[in-house]
Amino acid sequence: MKILILILTSIVLTANSEELTLHEAQQLLFQNNLDIASKQKEVEKAKWDISEGYSIWYPSFDFYSNYTYFSEKNEIQYPPEFSAVVPVLQKPITLGTNYKAEFGVDIYYPIFTGFNRIYNINSRRWNKELTESSLKATSNRASYTLGLIYMRWYFSYQQQIVWKKHISYLEEYLRQTEELSQGGVVAPVKVIEARARLKAAQVDHLESVQQSDSIAREISDLIMVNGDDIKPQSGNFIYDSISIPASIDSTRAELKMIQFNQNQLNESSKSISAQRFPTLAALAGYRVANPGLNLGGDQFMDYFIFGVQLKWNIFNGFKNRAQRMGLEKQIENLQINESKNIDYWNRSLANYKMDLYRAQQKIDAAELSVKAADELVQSLAVSLRAGVVTSVDYLYALNSLAAADLKLQQAIFQKRISIINALYASGTVLQY
Repeated sequence: MKILILILTSIVLTANSEELTLHEAQQLLFQNNLDIASKQKEVEKAKWDISEGYSIWYPSFDFYSNYTYFSEKNEIQYPPEFSAVVPVLQKPITLGTNYKAEFGVDIYYPIFTGFNRIYNINSRRWNKELTESSLKATSNRASYTLGLIYMRWYFSYQQQIVWKKHISYLEEYLRQTEELSQGGVVAPVKVIEARARLKAAQVDHLESVQQSDSIAREISDLIMVNGDDIKPQSGNFIYDSISIPASIDSTRAELKMIQFNQNQLNESSKSISAQRFPTLAALAGYRVANPGLNLGGDQFMDYFIFGVQLKWNIFNGFKNRAQRMGLEKQIENLQINESKNIDYWNRSLANYKMDLYRAQQKIDAAELSVKAADELVQSLAVSLRAGVVTSVDYLYALNSLAAADLKLQQAIFQKRISIINALYASGTVLQY
């Protein structure tokens, strides 16, 4: 009765669980993962940075206003020789008012900036390419992590299926051993041994259930969904029969990030070099002021202003040279990191290919083992009906078949993990 209740409970839980395919999990990952969402916002910001960079090509219009109060008015004091000729000039002459109020509109336009505008735009464009590649790298890295976790999840479910079969065989084995022991056919120690094997199998099954629940929570945290009522889809893996690339992809996002970063630093270096050129800007404005150009007046007057500003830095303590040298060292460091990454991925790809080869060998051997165990079960089933062997022998063969099936599932798991590792090391964009 207890066994029947456990079976019914398992059926209900399975029926209430919804299958989540790896493809669906990846789509949810792209929609909900916060790391990917953060990178998407960085890409959007980089696009707006380019728009901001173009603003320097346009003139700027500014409204200008100012009010200043003075405790004393402006005065003109003539020299004594003038006051001797004109006595009225002996006293200072007061001009204007105690305040100055003005407002107006200015137009400012940088005519020449030493090509800085061009380098600034180019730098922002490379930054956009860099952030887009960073988004691709983050998405593929997240897909890689998802694939590894999903394969562990799938294997844990396969383990549960095998352990359930194994437990059902051991329960029947225990029942028949107890009957044979009561009849005096086998020693009582065999019953104790059968019970110990059943308990060990039940513990292993419980561990696989707990492991599956833990991995389901990892999946749910990664794709931001409820992991209580989902289970992995059974069946073939999309990459089971894929051909692994012979070498890494030179256009993979991680390498493109390094190249775009180098290009951005080169543009920054050019921008610093351009500071040796003078800058030329033009200014035009309209003013209304009191007092205006007539300092002796006390009424508002309007007037226009025009001007040209030339600025040329002659010496700044070798600051620009130090900045350029610093950027050059950053570029050299990026080149070193690029070589390190290429070497690492090439070695990783070779190692994962070897793991894949070994996993395939294990699968071939495990399939032969399963086939042999199945043939033994079929043969013993015929012998059992003929009364040549006991049911204990038949159940022992069923247990051997379950153990062989578990080894096969382990080999398949190792192969799929090796495939995902190899594809990621090669720079393949993972699309489940």
